[in-house]
Amino acid sequence: EKLAYTEPVGTTGVDENGNLIEPPVNDIPEYTEPVGTTGVDENGNLIEPPVSDIPEYTEPISTVSEVASEREELPSLHTDI
Repeated sequence: EKLAYTEPVGTTGVDENGNLIEPPVNDIPEYTEPVGTTGVDENGNLIEPPVSDIPEYTEPISTVSEVASEREELPSLHTDI
């Protein structure tokens, strides 16, 4: 059995003693480092861009008539159609 929450829910910004409650602050320092787009690292070396080698597709491509003939060869699951 879950117990019911019976404490008051306050949104006044002060605690039970009347002290001001400071909201939490998430301090994120500003990014100050340089953003490089020159293609050269800090030592002056050329940075090669990543390359993805995708081989050319060389297999035959089915035509509509070939697909239709293959479809006719498949057994039908619905005989009432």
